Amino acid sequence: MQQLPKMHRWTLGVMVAAAGLLAGCSDEVNPVLGTDMAYSIYGIFTPELDTQWVRVFPIEGTLRLRDTTALDAVVMSTDLTTGEKVVWRDSLLLQPNGGYEHAFWSPFRAAFGHEYRLDVQRSDGRTTSGQTTVPGRLEAEMQPFERRPDVVLPFLLRGTADHLMKIEMEYHVIYDYFPGPPSSTSTEKLILAYEGTISSSPDGWKLPINLSADYARMRTILASEMKWKPTFGLAILGVSVRMLVASEDWMPPGGVFDPEVLGMPNVMSNVENGFGLVVGGYRLNLDFFPPDDAAAAAGYRLLSELDE
Repeated sequence: MQQLPKMHRWTLGVMVAAAGLLAGCSDEVNPVLGTDMAYSIYGIFTPELDTQWVRVFPIEGTLRLRDTTALDAVVMSTDLTTGEKVVWRDSLLLQPNGGYEHAFWSPFRAAFGHEYRLDVQRSDGRTTSGQTTVPGRLEAEMQPFERRPDVVLPFLLRGTADHLMKIEMEYHVIYDYFPGPPSSTSTEKLILAYEGTISSSPDGWKLPINLSADYARMRTILASEMKWKPTFGLAILGVSVRMLVASEDWMPPGGVFDPEVLGMPNVMSNVENGFGLVVGGYRLNLDFFPPDDAAAAAGYRLLSELDE
């Protein structure tokens, strides 16, 4: 058993927190009286990382800070698609309160579309288990732009995935330009939330990128920061779509990640003989540049115009 390297601790924290898995963590490790369940477990199987992680909390009758003593647990994963079994190693996470948490890990990359079971067994044979399926790989296809009457650039995401969450658009734009000499360019990166815009279809997921509405949103943001230059407008240097491709287990009650609700034991759980959540997923980043005719129709300046 070893203390987890700093980079691995950061990666684990980002991936688990992104799903809201630890929203009720402090409640989960409180004493649970009158139960013979062994553990609370929180983990994610992801193709994004070459090492998989799960945090394991023993369910005990008294609340105490855990030290560096080895945890009475054997953690093993089974790839239910191939039958491969892997025993995981234990590492320690030092907490701000001086106690330690146990993060078990194994050096492999979860496969797209594969189903996994995670078993955490105590020496007396009691076992806590979680099972999930990693979403399939999504392939993005840009469709011709439409006028609705807003200018909309549709994307089709082909593949199998239960949920697409935390969708956001990052625009890299020029908001002011002086041809010079000497020339000068003022740029900004603006992030726009895109929750509630995506819909499923027989071919995959449809993501309509509203270039017209996004122009208006960015204009409002820049004006609030005293950066808006109406004589110039906006020119696009690039766009990135970011989202979380998630297994069905990630969907909270009512579709909302409410810490007050998720902090209640077993409200959001797919674990047998214990508490917690084991999910599959990965982050999808899509970089693109809108076609000139779509950008011009939505009111953006074209980069080619700046050279004239």
